[in-house]
Amino acid sequence: MLANLFSAPMNMSSNVLVYFCTWNYADTGIPMSLLFPLLQVSSGISWIISILCTPYLLKKFSKKKLYILMCLLGAALNTVMYFAGYESMVVYMVLKFFANFPGGVCATLTTLLISDCVEYAEWKTGERTEGITFSITKLITKTSAALISSLTMFILASVNYDPTAMQKTLDAGGSIAGTYPEVLNMIYILMTLSLSAAFILQMIPMLFYKFEGEEQKKILDELNARRTNTDA
Repeated sequence: MLANLFSAPMNMSSNVLVYFCTWNYADTGIPMSLLFPLLQVSSGISWIISILCTPYLLKKFSKKKLYILMCLLGAALNTVMYFAGYESMVVYMVLKFFANFPGGVCATLTTLLISDCVEYAEWKTGERTEGITFSITKLITKTSAALISSLTMFILASVNYDPTAMQKTLDAGGSIAGTYPEVLNMIYILMTLSLSAAFILQMIPMLFYKFEGEEQKKILDELNARRTNTDA
């Protein structure tokens, strides 16, 4: 649950995507109505592929090791994206496609890990609490998303983001990149480095996760034996 909570900064990327499509490519003349769905579809395809690949990756790595590996990979790819910039849309979209992959794997693993913890709680207490466990998880996700949305607007306001003034500059034939470089840079930071920070933050609790390997197998065997006796 802590790992899930610390992944909240990833929502910043989703929150500012519309701003990124509107302003960071404003000088190129590429319409937001084309760029926004294009990036959404690309991200969705990458996300689906990552979910489908997770079972195969779990044959090579434990859930904990795979989670940590994906966090490191996600942090690295998003940092590379920031320094590579977005001047070339092709380069940006290729990097973004691959940078989305670790997030999909981590999201899938989070659900699997919570399910494992429900098993552990049943072994420890004799009661299954999947209902309250997943309810709390959803509450954490929605609450953190709301907080991150507010934080996103606060951060943009700190660099004097003013869509009205920016639109006037654009209508007058001015350069958005030349007039508002701080705003565009902050938007891009929220699109990239905020994800790097989220990956590192959510990795930290996982370093202390111990319910895996032989210990997990032993506990699951005990649970199965209990259930068999109860059924009998």
